[in-house]
Amino acid sequence: MGKDKVMIIIEDDRCLVTYARVNRRVRWRYAEYCGRWKTREEAIKNAKEHFPGQRIEYRIENMETDEVTTGFIG
Repeated sequence: MGKDKVMIIIEDDRCLVTYARVNRRVRWRYAEYCGRWKTREEAIKNAKEHFPGQRIEYRIENMETDEVTTGFIG
């Protein structure tokens, strides 16, 4: 690399992506994105905050292993 070039490396250990929906007729691809998290507990807590007092279904996808976890809150 020349001295006028800069390489930026971003390392992020937040590999869990979370989606939530209040209606099962909504496809996951249209569900609300609830962010990226390090742990399932953080992901679920954030999904609860997005939909306070509502029954929701959540989907947590691990971007490194493609593992998917689903469940209900409320």
